[in-house]
Amino acid sequence: MEEAVVGAVVGASIQTLLQNLLSISVEEINLFLDFRKELERLQKTFRMIQDFLYDEEMKQVTDKAVNRWLRKLEAVAYEADNVLDELNYEVLSRKMEKPHKMKQKANGFGLQMRFVGAHAPTPAVDGRETDSYNADPVVLGREDDVSGIVEMLISSPAEQVLSVLPIVGMGGLGKTTLARQVYNNEKIKAHFEERIWVYVSQNFDAVILFKKILESLTGERIEHGSSREVLLRKIQQNLEAKKYLLILDDVWNEEMEKWDDFKNSLLGISSVRGHGIIVTTRSDKVSSIVKTLPVHKLKSLSEDNCWSIIKAKAFREGDIPPEFETIGKRIAKRCQGLPLAAKVMGGMLLDKSENEWLSIENTYLSNFGGDGSTVSKILKLSFDHLSPPSLKKCFACCSIFRKGLVIYREYVIDLWMAEGFLQADQGNDMETIGNKFFNLLLQNSLLQVVNRDDYGDIISCNMHDLVHDVARSVLGSKAFVQVTMFRMRSIKLDT
Repeated sequence: MEEAVVGAVVGASIQTLLQNLLSISVEEINLFLDFRKELERLQKTFRMIQDFLYDEEMKQVTDKAVNRWLRKLEAVAYEADNVLDELNYEVLSRKMEKPHKMKQKANGFGLQMRFVGAHAPTPAVDGRETDSYNADPVVLGREDDVSGIVEMLISSPAEQVLSVLPIVGMGGLGKTTLARQVYNNEKIKAHFEERIWVYVSQNFDAVILFKKILESLTGERIEHGSSREVLLRKIQQNLEAKKYLLILDDVWNEEMEKWDDFKNSLLGISSVRGHGIIVTTRSDKVSSIVKTLPVHKLKSLSEDNCWSIIKAKAFREGDIPPEFETIGKRIAKRCQGLPLAAKVMGGMLLDKSENEWLSIENTYLSNFGGDGSTVSKILKLSFDHLSPPSLKKCFACCSIFRKGLVIYREYVIDLWMAEGFLQADQGNDMETIGNKFFNLLLQNSLLQVVNRDDYGDIISCNMHDLVHDVARSVLGSKAFVQVTMFRMRSIKLDT
């Protein structure tokens, strides 16, 4: 109850702050052009936090962590309001005698607001559930899997309204990547008029899933508080008589009643036959509950395919010195057919010498057994090799975003700056260092590309679930975050 009251008060404060920001006209902003970018960032941040405060999932979280976070947000919002009042006064008086001082204040509370927003209790603030984003350029050995699934979906029984095909396999085997290849397949695009991608994870809540389906269909943020009936009606209106393919990624629900409730609701909104659902899961029980088509058991990659992935990551120019071939094949064997392990290993071996390859093989990989923990061990090894030490902090910090969320480059770099992880050096400012760190995490496959802009630059990413687990364990065991009323202290990590 207390959290609901505090949330309502803070929500009202954020609404007022947003209105104050929007009330500053473009003409007035031109008086102090240096503020434009920061004010635009603040508007975006306030909107995201406001969305979070009224999020349906947020309403289900009512523990002490929420209350503490709301109190922190209230404190920063209070300071922000004071600075905006001062800023408005300066604008109206046309003075701005100390623009640099005002810019520092605006930037300061802006970073604080983004910091507190990003540290919200699960569910986190920034991001959206993963769509079927740009395909990973390093995808090998799954051609037969793709063609088999595509043909099964296209040739599913004509009398069946909704065919469900589960893809099952252990973590790191490439289930999501395979589903993405099917989703983007040209035959699938031609056969299904609508394609929908929803990240599910642990919380199998029908209303939340319908909201995500509608957001995927419309490309718009759906108003909070919409009832199940309203959501289903809007989904029906958007689908009309269209045949659709729905991807439910990373499903953990093993309760048949929940699945039947969800599936029956979908059956009730369309009389068209031939819809398809792909469910990716690690659980055999989940696959047995949802299947109407044969389960697709994803197998490990061959050692040759693992080596090909490592080569593609470690030798981008394509020229592979012969002395690396023998070592590389032995390392590929250690990946035990797991593409995620091969990608991470390839990123770690990039730009390293033959002796360094041998050292990694003999020192770190020699004790890897077949106990099923290969991916976790390789991920931890990759983390240990991150340099400089502050890059490790940036990696661990990314785990504050919940699994499945898209993380925007600009936002996460701002967060690293707020934490104090980025230090300018000769010739490079903090933002440049932040972009370098972001690219290093991508290079090591600790972050995955989600979207690029029109120029091909990466603007957003996400974390594989297993990578997220490693980052979270590092953060949980070696970190503390302390936020006071107007001041932040950095996360301290052992290095």
